[in-house]
Amino acid sequence: MVSLGQYMRGLRRLTFAWVCGDKVAALRERRLMAFRLLQGEAEQLTFTRAGTKWTVDVEGGVVPKKLFIRANAFEELRLALTAWLKDNGYINATRNTIVDIGANIGTPSVQLALETGLNILAIEPIPANYDLLVRNIAQNGLDKQVQCVRAAVSMRPGTLKMAVPKERATCEVIEDGMQPGFGKLSPDIPIIEVPSQRLETILNNFGVSSERIAVVWCDAQGLEREIIESAPGLWKAGAPMYLELWPKGINAHGGTDAFLTTIGTHFKAFVMISDMIKLGPQAKPRPLSELRKIVDSIGDSHDDALLI
Repeated sequence: MVSLGQYMRGLRRLTFAWVCGDKVAALRERRLMAFRLLQGEAEQLTFTRAGTKWTVDVEGGVVPKKLFIRANAFEELRLALTAWLKDNGYINATRNTIVDIGANIGTPSVQLALETGLNILAIEPIPANYDLLVRNIAQNGLDKQVQCVRAAVSMRPGTLKMAVPKERATCEVIEDGMQPGFGKLSPDIPIIEVPSQRLETILNNFGVSSERIAVVWCDAQGLEREIIESAPGLWKAGAPMYLELWPKGINAHGGTDAFLTTIGTHFKAFVMISDMIKLGPQAKPRPLSELRKIVDSIGDSHDDALLI
């Protein structure tokens, strides 16, 4: 529920934007105030932004808020990546499928499907997220283009334990004896069991050959090493992998040394997404020998890269 202080600060920002004639800022502040006022008053919200229809959990964290406030959340990253992939031959007539691991409620699957026209295999383990993922795909008419799997991707098929904070973009697999990357577990954070499968098993079950994969989009909160190891044939076939470099998550799931060793086994180079945003398709791959320095420099923050 919004506090009086938050409401008054938002009202001041809205008033200032109108006085200055900044219609974009005024619209943003108005939507932010509306979203905050709905917290504690509604469970779900359905709205349309930039022609895309979304249903979100009002208390679901940063992703629902960004979608409601902005016409197109995470657009810059997505468009820079897909432009680079197209120009460098990874998206073509043969490679026409994107695998989205940690698909959340449909970002980026819904947006990628609409923007690229490619087939999407969306994988999401958290039941509440998965239900909204399926709904958002259906209400945008993407049922035939996007297929959904409710599972965590891991080297350990069967089930895994996952922590589900209120900020559902940070849901994370829990390792025995380890605290998750997002911070200490507390009694108010539910721990649930979710089904888990190897990535190669999922692809086989859906009849998707490695040669058809244009990119694997992975947002797995530090579990990327296991995901890579669960489908060695995919990388051998040349599929690239977009991932978040998040040292806290990496350290909670095996550590930097194991992470970099796995990457060195299956990939030859990487491209920073920040380079793609700045330079476009001309952004150059970097040798894997530079990756440790980048990971070490990130600290408590995170960055994004494409492994090739």
